[in-house]
Amino acid sequence: MSLEVATRGGEVALTLRDETTGRAWLDGVVVYRVQTRRGDEAITTERLAGAAVTGNGDEVVVTGQAQHLAVRHVFALEAGVLRERIALRNTGEGVTTVERLEIGATLRLTAVGEYGRLLPEVRDVAWVPIPMRRHSEDSSGGHESFSGRDLIMRRPDCWFGRNASEPRGGLPSHFRPVDAWFADGWCCTAGGRTLVVIKHATAHCELCPLDGEARDGGWFARMGGAALIESQSQGGTTFMPAGVVGLGAGETIELGETRYVQVDGDWTAGYAAFRDYFDGEGYVPPTDFDPPVHWNQLYDMSSWHTVRGVEDRRGDLYTLDALWDEVRKARAYHCESLYLDPGWDTAFGSSVWDEGRLGPQTEFVAKLKRDHGLGLSLHCPLAAWSDVSAYPAEARVMDAAGERATGSLCSGSRQYLDVKAARLRQLCADGASFLMYDGTHYTGACFDPDHGHRVPYTPDAQAGSYQWLCDAVLAEHPAVLIELHDVQGNFILPRHFPHRPGWSVENWGNEFMWETSADLHTGKMKYLDYLRRAYSIPTYLHISLINDNEHGLALWYAASTCAHLGIGGTHPNAQVAAAQQGHMAKYRKLKRFFVQGEYFAVDEQTHLHYLSDRREAVLCLFNFSDASAYRNEAIALSERFELGEDPHQNLGVRVSREKPCTLVLNSVVPPWGAAVLRLGQRGGIEDTTMTW
Repeated sequence: MSLEVATRGGEVALTLRDETTGRAWLDGVVVYRVQTRRGDEAITTERLAGAAVTGNGDEVVVTGQAQHLAVRHVFALEAGVLRERIALRNTGEGVTTVERLEIGATLRLTAVGEYGRLLPEVRDVAWVPIPMRRHSEDSSGGHESFSGRDLIMRRPDCWFGRNASEPRGGLPSHFRPVDAWFADGWCCTAGGRTLVVIKHATAHCELCPLDGEARDGGWFARMGGAALIESQSQGGTTFMPAGVVGLGAGETIELGETRYVQVDGDWTAGYAAFRDYFDGEGYVPPTDFDPPVHWNQLYDMSSWHTVRGVEDRRGDLYTLDALWDEVRKARAYHCESLYLDPGWDTAFGSSVWDEGRLGPQTEFVAKLKRDHGLGLSLHCPLAAWSDVSAYPAEARVMDAAGERATGSLCSGSRQYLDVKAARLRQLCADGASFLMYDGTHYTGACFDPDHGHRVPYTPDAQAGSYQWLCDAVLAEHPAVLIELHDVQGNFILPRHFPHRPGWSVENWGNEFMWETSADLHTGKMKYLDYLRRAYSIPTYLHISLINDNEHGLALWYAASTCAHLGIGGTHPNAQVAAAQQGHMAKYRKLKRFFVQGEYFAVDEQTHLHYLSDRREAVLCLFNFSDASAYRNEAIALSERFELGEDPHQNLGVRVSREKPCTLVLNSVVPPWGAAVLRLGQRGGIEDTTMTW
């Protein structure tokens, strides 16, 4: 790629060109839009004052003033990769609240005066979001892909622009009409080549924007750079990254780097490049990653969830006898750990084991391990979803007037964090091996100067608080595995944030735990496929077997797309339940492929899990239709999926002798069913009685 940056007519212009094809990926002015308010008047500027471009060759630095913000915008082209960094410094005398911020390079879509007619050179360009090619709340069956016309005609409304009729998993994030489309990254694809745009959020709540710009007598696409996100959450309306909004006098904020990587191929190659980048940065599980398969007692056991609408009856319903019944089911379904959803602690979210009702935790864990070979995993909701009476009164949110909220904990208060961390560490010391951090919605702005956080408290600060809460446990119990829900609460933040390299922390598989089969039938759950294509960061999900079928479609799909699997619930049909137990026996034998193998999605119906050290793979074939599907096609694989000289051949799939990197299928997949086929070395199949 080649890069040109210059000032033209008082504005900064940038061109990023594919030197092989001559196509311009970016070719237009760089937008520096800042909106502030003086009384009732909104003040908006679109360009830098005193813009200057310095440097040449591989690094160019743009400087200038955008109202009270001194901007330093760096573009560095190294080894064919463009890196973009933005720093903002408040040169004013105090805090000036920013209502709108958009910084980004552009690509012209229409000629001057031709607002509705795309230029010929951009008619084949499509922008595909990462990882939201399938939206987690879209049941239409469509795929997100934006043309230039879409950027002109469509506006974001909610859930990243896809208006879900019945959003679940938290309040929808409604965006203003002026807001951009947001994703973790974008695949800008055209003519067999793709520009992958990667936003790497490290310290702030950021996403990668894409938008249409009406300016200079035509339309432009703006992508990369930075933009403010307005989101509605349980804590109220917030802007992210919050550091831009309330930047103090003399303070500087450095935003996350954006990378532009060019690859051959379409969006699938772009997704692979995106994952390769984060893998290379260390966002991968340890090589010996082996999360326990959970049995979740929630689905069968009468507890708080099944008696919603009345008071919490954990004392009556969440008993030792009921738990030991669930333990027996966990054994029957070949699970490795008993997962306890709400009800095991003294109060909702207290994270204090209820010894008076359940006996000492150490004794429970010892019996669980000794008599049943199971570990203990616990649901541990955080500040936004907890009984506030279980924590010090000083930990509650304080408003700007100094009034203490009666029903809201501040997730950033030392009074909360220190108590919570001590309790979580005690749970681990007493034998818990897995903690789920649920209830991560932003708890709202807090103005208590004695809490130890910046005033007011922001979503960015909450991300840091929950990162600290993970580290506080892992520092003393490094073998414990933690699942951390989205730290803003609406599943809109990048799935790599606030993760960092080497962390033993998983992501949550959204809320597909409740109506798993229905979500798979509508297509919503296929989002998890694209998430695993984009990241190697493990996703955890437990699913209900009650609404799955005898073919185990939901079970195998969750196993294929989520590196950490949990199950629960007894199907009312005994024959279906027995078949599901058989599926779990098979999963346990193949588990290493699913949790440690390289994931490769041929398409939405075909997933491969490959172990390079064994030169073996598991192939999952899915059928999302009412009729049986005969799969007899050939699948070309990359050369890195090398299956050895003597792979085991079975009736469902074989390796082509003429083309060693090609699989030839011969399998019938039942309606709404799955076929799970192992490709192993002939001498490595231990159980010859199992149909692989």
